[in-house]
Amino acid sequence: MGFLNYLGRTTDRLNALGAIVAGAGLAAMMLIGAFDVLGSSLLGKPVPGAYELTETIMVGSVFLALALAQSQGSHIRVDAIVKTMSARPRHVSETVAHFCSVLFYLGICVFGWDGFLQSIDEAAVYQGLIGLPVWPGRLALAVGASMVVVQAARDGLRSASRCWR
Repeated sequence: MGFLNYLGRTTDRLNALGAIVAGAGLAAMMLIGAFDVLGSSLLGKPVPGAYELTETIMVGSVFLALALAQSQGSHIRVDAIVKTMSARPRHVSETVAHFCSVLFYLGICVFGWDGFLQSIDEAAVYQGLIGLPVWPGRLALAVGASMVVVQAARDGLRSASRCWR
């Protein structure tokens, strides 16, 4: 049980770190947008690459926060049917839902890592005012999807263990 507790604490810390980075990304997007608007309006000079920067940061912010949302059960779901179920069927349905999430995010994870490696190999950059590399956004997507796969699997195992209590 010691290893599972260690794994759980590590996962919780990584989820919190991902959410902190996501929050910093939201703040950065806000500042970039504000400076872009002010620069365009007052000086006639927008922030070069503001669109590309915001797009990359947004991907990171969304995917790095997903694992924490998964761990807290904060994703949107319809509880109308689940609330009418007794304990065992409810745990079974939660287990199935968590493992469906694992499969869904695993697909994103695989394609995310493939896209990241491909963008590194090709030295891909966004076509815009500045040559912003594509790989940071794809790395954030792949890391975030990997984190949510681990968290959903952890939640699924926890739900599965409740099915037989």
